[in-house]
Amino acid sequence: MNARLTSILSEHFKKVLLLIFVSATFYAVLGGVQIYNDSEGYLNMSIIRLPVYALLVQVFYQENLPALLVICQMSSVCISIYLLINNFRKNLDLSAGWLLLLACILLYPCVFGEKIANAVLSEAIAYSLYLLVFHFFSLTLFTEKTKYVLWSLPILFLLLLTRGQFVFLVPIAVILLLWISFKKKMWNRNLAFIVVLVALPFLVSLTDKTYHLAANGHFVSTPWTGLHLLTPVLFVSQAEDVTIFKDEEERQFYNAIFAKLWERKLNIHHPDLAGVDKTYLYREKFTRIANWTINDYGKETLDNSLSADEKYIEIERLTMKMAPPLIMKNFKDWAILNFKNFLAGFGNLTISSFYFILLIFCGVLLARRRHDNNLRILFFGSALTIANIATVAVGMHTIKRFTFYNDWVFFLTVFLLLIALQKSTRKTQIQRQ
Repeated sequence: MNARLTSILSEHFKKVLLLIFVSATFYAVLGGVQIYNDSEGYLNMSIIRLPVYALLVQVFYQENLPALLVICQMSSVCISIYLLINNFRKNLDLSAGWLLLLACILLYPCVFGEKIANAVLSEAIAYSLYLLVFHFFSLTLFTEKTKYVLWSLPILFLLLLTRGQFVFLVPIAVILLLWISFKKKMWNRNLAFIVVLVALPFLVSLTDKTYHLAANGHFVSTPWTGLHLLTPVLFVSQAEDVTIFKDEEERQFYNAIFAKLWERKLNIHHPDLAGVDKTYLYREKFTRIANWTINDYGKETLDNSLSADEKYIEIERLTMKMAPPLIMKNFKDWAILNFKNFLAGFGNLTISSFYFILLIFCGVLLARRRHDNNLRILFFGSALTIANIATVAVGMHTIKRFTFYNDWVFFLTVFLLLIALQKSTRKTQIQRQ
């Protein structure tokens, strides 16, 4: 960037960043609140929705003042971006201009694209929580101090109670602690921290159950996991697979659901789907398979004496029991579908290859340049991008709504590569002189 412009932006960095935040928030408020199909579950504190965002909506969503929720959601994102950008300013080779541009890119899914700041959906708050966790994890990488992992724990706890897809962050946090423990020979001191991290998912589960007991009258984890585990394998299964189930209730449920999927042409073995891109069909029809068939039609097969919440719980019990043996029976087709769903989550093969090459390339370079923060953050960012999409791909369609959290890593990579290229060019010019 132009040296004079860079100097001006650096001098007025915080003021320009604040202007960007205020402008983005004002624009988001003008867009109003957007209600989607999934919004009802949060507004009504449904048993199939995790607690954090449902509780946030109860506090900040007012029909006579909908802008309050938008302001809350934008404020949380702006705070997270502010901390992350200042973190990068201190630890990476990024000038003020590049950092301000990165801040705009981080804001993009809030006011454009997915417009999550206007949505009554959990990703509106999950994005800010995720960026905070990324901030603390990256500080751990840069400083090699375990305290930042500990500071991230309350945020990670809230994030897991907002969107379960981020459970992959727990083993990553454990790996960070193990890395520091190995490097600094601090095993005794960090052992307790590792135990706390391993126990975190159990604490999240207990909190989730306690919330549903208070809100819905049932001490259960949010009953929305088995449905997503069963959906991909039902899509690739066959009618005769019913023989693997010994329980009569499970057999009846399988036969009823499979027949309905076959009727709706939502199974890869249907003759009318010959020549159709099965991965595209799965991603396009996921909601129709999972929500409208396995869940909605599945509830019709249950005892009518059950309440609405009890039917959700029963569907969860059945699907959680049925998924593992059905996956083992159809493991090859199930794995291929999930792998293709995973690749599709990047957008195309070129982008997916980019992240894997970046991960390997930075990993190799780090073996020689262990204290290079630029390499550390690119390795870490690519690893988290891959891990997030891989986690989502196991039980859901990898649409942008679930995968956008790390899109900015691509641009960060481009910025750092451009800066490295610029430095290399200057060095070559100096040597020639």
